[in-house]
Amino acid sequence: MTEPTTPIAGPPASGPPPAYPFAPLPPDHPQALTVLVLGILGVSMVPFTAPVAWYLGAQALREIDAQPGRYGRRDWVNVGRILGIVGTLLLAFVVVMFVGLFLVWLASFAAFASGT
Repeated sequence: MTEPTTPIAGPPASGPPPAYPFAPLPPDHPQALTVLVLGILGVSMVPFTAPVAWYLGAQALREIDAQPGRYGRRDWVNVGRILGIVGTLLLAFVVVMFVGLFLVWLASFAAFASGT
């Protein structure tokens, strides 16, 4: 008596998987990297770039939010804008400190010059 043979399993009959299982990502915003680099520079080495990063970041975020799905890298723009805000606050603090020290120096010089 012969036993029946079982067929060997093959690939499913549905065909190959789709080429793109996910939707393609939108292109990066043209100023995303610029805002991020200016924000990092504004906090670390060149404080005068921080207000520029804040301004450009706010402008780029408005453009990204106006047309959702058109531009990507909103996260880079947001991080650059926040670093621009922090750098601007640090710059303002340093300017206020220098003005205060200058006023103290000026008052001490005036007191020394008057002889009191």
